[in-house]
Amino acid sequence: MSGTHPELPFSQGTGIALALGGGAARGWAHIGALRALREQGIGIEAVAGTSIGALTALCFAADRLDILEEIALGATHRRVLAYLDPHLGRGAWLGGRRIARDLEEHIGAIRLEDLAIPIALIAADLKTGEEVRLTSGPAITAVQASIGLPGIFRPILRDGRLLIDGGMVSNLPIGAARALASGQPVVAIDLMGDYAGYIRAGSPDGQPSALGTVRSAFLMMTAQQTRQAIALDPPDVLITIPAGHIGTGAFTRAAELIRLGHDAVIAALPAIRDALSADRHCELVDATHDILDFWFREVGSDRWWTQSDATDAEIRARFLSLWEKWRTRSPECFLGTAREALAAVLLFDQFSRNMFRGRARAFSADALALEIAKRMIERGLDQSLTREERSFLYMPFMHSEDLAMQDRSIALFEQLGLPEPFKYAHMHRDVIARFGRFPARNAALGRADRPEEAETIAATAAW
Repeated sequence: MSGTHPELPFSQGTGIALALGGGAARGWAHIGALRALREQGIGIEAVAGTSIGALTALCFAADRLDILEEIALGATHRRVLAYLDPHLGRGAWLGGRRIARDLEEHIGAIRLEDLAIPIALIAADLKTGEEVRLTSGPAITAVQASIGLPGIFRPILRDGRLLIDGGMVSNLPIGAARALASGQPVVAIDLMGDYAGYIRAGSPDGQPSALGTVRSAFLMMTAQQTRQAIALDPPDVLITIPAGHIGTGAFTRAAELIRLGHDAVIAALPAIRDALSADRHCELVDATHDILDFWFREVGSDRWWTQSDATDAEIRARFLSLWEKWRTRSPECFLGTAREALAAVLLFDQFSRNMFRGRARAFSADALALEIAKRMIERGLDQSLTREERSFLYMPFMHSEDLAMQDRSIALFEQLGLPEPFKYAHMHRDVIARFGRFPARNAALGRADRPEEAETIAATAAW
């Protein structure tokens, strides 16, 4: 293997910081995700990983991704069982000796600080419960600590700390990735976010086994921890791998998982490129009055929810050039006043749907609209708006395909006290809770329909 890493997509100051989440066997999806980023020329400034995400991050940064992919695709039930070496001592069931030998063979004496890009492998301190970001020192013990599932593998003693699997405290290391490449957009790849898909696949009759219930509870806690982390520190782009139907122990399904990871990144490319091109400078024309006057006075409630080619064309004619200029700006650019923020949310959330109806771009600014709305609410700016205005400010939560944001949508619209928007908030949340996505968007986003989605696609065509 070359020590210069010539093919790594690394270009200082022009790429992303990548956060790779934990998820055991589902981590093979990270291989496909990294392949897609490389194919598309997306530079990676830094990478942070937890558990299987840590192993993938290390193999990528150390130019060993080909080896990891070879191991993944060659996994059979017999080879997987060969890694399960019983441990007769205290603290774990398995010794991890075979894993240690393979790491020694392929990683050797590499130190984290000597890699081509900054890297952080996430572990948890068993005694204090703290997140530990390993950014220097021997790579082998760092990755052993991060993948050290408690009770299964022995804790790793390193730097005076007893370390276990980082998924216990930070399964999606957004903050660590952001710290490694301050100022660059963070792209986070979540392996555990498709909880609805897991439930559908795991208990089709609604009656899980005892072991299935325990496994579901563990995955539920991990998914909820990740949602809370995302809410507190949102990445610029969140990619959720739709792998809930694949068990975390399905190490022999690498080909399918690699494809899922690759396809998920390809679908997210518009959002990634928007994040990369975002202009951090806030040179904006004052269009607040034009947007709000047009929407609340000229269009009005009679035309808000009626699909009209004429209205769509008018919005394109008047606001498309503004949308193109503003969509690369930072969310902070739009938080001068409550009405400025509301105008931006309308432009990116509502007007996008009118201007690009039936196309992927209709949803391409959703993340920006949601981030503006979140920051506005955090600062209490929404309280100065009328209830009608606030109903549009809260729409990005209703439009999100993340269940945590849907839960927040319910709370916001309940607080608002308007029966009709509250009813629709529940309807949107029910669809995400059932399918993990809005099936009506499948055609626009190039997603394959699932058989059970047909009725919902017909009933929610306007979503």
